[in-house]
Amino acid sequence: RNESFLRTNTRNQSDLMAERLKYLPNVKVDWAMRYGRPSIASGIQALKEEGCDRILLFPLYPQYAAATTATVNDKAFEKLMAMR
Repeated sequence: RNESFLRTNTRNQSDLMAERLKYLPNVKVDWAMRYGRPSIASGIQALKEEGCDRILLFPLYPQYAAATTATVNDKAFEKLMAMR
């Protein structure tokens, strides 16, 4: 697809998770990038526009670090706080 390995891998993980959870009609699986597109803010906005009222985030870094996992949560919370 002429894109980065990270983008391809992330999309594949999302597609596989969606397939595993397809029996749950009220669950939507989507993905976003901390640095890139689709952005976390645009992903959250799209979920809201689709009628989602609960969001469960899974930062997919292989380790916890404030510079990685924590910033994903920070960006998500920034967007959610602005949506109140």
